[in-house]
Amino acid sequence: MTAIAVGSAVIYGWWAHGWQGLAIAVSAAGLWAWFQFRRDRRLLEQARARPAGQIDSVVMLQAHLAHGMEMAEVVALAGCLGRAYSAHDDWQWVDGVGNEIVVTFRRGVVVRWAVARVEADTPFGLPLPPAARDSGEPGTPAQFNALKGQQRTA
Repeated sequence: MTAIAVGSAVIYGWWAHGWQGLAIAVSAAGLWAWFQFRRDRRLLEQARARPAGQIDSVVMLQAHLAHGMEMAEVVALAGCLGRAYSAHDDWQWVDGVGNEIVVTFRRGVVVRWAVARVEADTPFGLPLPPAARDSGEPGTPAQFNALKGQQRTA
């Protein structure tokens, strides 16, 4: 989509104003590309400062998620890069309590997410050990098996 807009601006600039219009269109496209590069670089520098997959609150991230968000927007919300959860485009974030969120991306866009929260009935509100949360499949928490295939409506 961006390439079509840039190409149209260059063609129109040349057609309507000659080489001056072409120069303005190319300059504007270059400036826009520079701004995008700086934005993405700043985002990655901020994400590098925190451990991958560790966020302050899974609940807050879940509250701000929406279908159609780009991966860069999710990383900006989380403040860090996620950990790869599977061979597909599934990324996981965990908070300090042990709550987990797995976000599924298709073509860089959020299509669904699943949250596994620590059970409140544990003594003193402590998180369960990983062995108590695991299902039959190794490395897959039991809560995600129940949510597998479901989509949350925004």
